[in-house]
Amino acid sequence: WDLATGAYVESLYGHQSDILSMDSLLLERAITSGYDKSCRLWKIPEQTQLVFKTGAKAALDCVRYVDDGRWVTACQDGSVALWSLKKKKPIAKRDRAHAGRWVTSVASRIFTDL
Repeated sequence: WDLATGAYVESLYGHQSDILSMDSLLLERAITSGYDKSCRLWKIPEQTQLVFKTGAKAALDCVRYVDDGRWVTACQDGSVALWSLKKKKPIAKRDRAHAGRWVTSVASRIFTDL
């Protein structure tokens, strides 16, 4: 969608199931997560995407950018992971972050180490 006019622009295809979360920062990029247990980084001008197969046991409920090259995901299996553009696997992961309970939300203070 074009925010200035509210008009439809185009559809981008990639996830194999519903998207549950989406985030963006300053660059013309978006990050999404969904029921297909994948995380996708969308490069809007190039109309390309990078796929990060998480190996999760359940859907990825949420994703939030930390900065332009890192983001955090939270999963219905209770895991929380920190990702980087430089790796296809998490740079840090905590299984059972809430005693195995479903993690439904994450937040970050962008451009910080919090």
